[in-house]
Amino acid sequence: NTLSLNDALPICFPVTIDAEDEFESNSWFLTTFAREVGAHAFRVHTIPETAEQLKLVIEDQLVRADLIVISGESKDESFDLITSVISTLGEIQIVTPNLAESSKHSFGLIGPDKTPVVVLPGDPISNFLSAELFIGPMIKKMLTGVNKESQSKKVKLTKSITSPSGKVSYIRGDLNADGQVSPLADQESLITLSKANCLIRLGRQATSRHGPRPATPRRPFSCAQAGCCTPSCPCLRPLTQPPRRA
Repeated sequence: NTLSLNDALPICFPVTIDAEDEFESNSWFLTTFAREVGAHAFRVHTIPETAEQLKLVIEDQLVRADLIVISGESKDESFDLITSVISTLGEIQIVTPNLAESSKHSFGLIGPDKTPVVVLPGDPISNFLSAELFIGPMIKKMLTGVNKESQSKKVKLTKSITSPSGKVSYIRGDLNADGQVSPLADQESLITLSKANCLIRLGRQATSRHGPRPATPRRPFSCAQAGCCTPSCPCLRPLTQPPRRA
């Protein structure tokens, strides 16, 4: 189940909104993403006014869910609210992956059946990267019982790229038929999420690259080689349990 907890965000329809508004896109993306990976996903959009209301919404999902993925609103305090609520339902840990364009995540096991739950950052780009790096491999492990590594290969960059020192970066890119990859312009734009057909990985030590770099195709969705906190790490292994059987 994917839960979207966004206060007063318009749903994605072609309507005129104020410049300061933002579209609610995370739950639509996460639901579609989970279905493409192979899960039977349900989208739940809610705007709880109190912690108790949020708790009731989450408890309702425990009846049918093998995995709950929650996304809040970007640039607000919803992450802390969500984490505080699910902490009353089970054991929760907060981690910050060593990834550029990422922030705090929380995960754990909640409810009587110890259902895995993951709370992702509200920022759409951070949400996208977390789905690619963590949620996809988790779902595949739950469905098949095996860890499936991402498909990647070294290709030639058409121009140099840079990344923050000490952090792993995944740059949205365009891989052409000649086996060359071009980093997309304006990496902060949400448009790169739809234009990209691969992710270019820069390791922790890389600050500038000119030559061949690993590129991971975005179809099928998969990438477990983040070089940071991934589903194969001990801290996330409890989340990769197989689905419960009726």
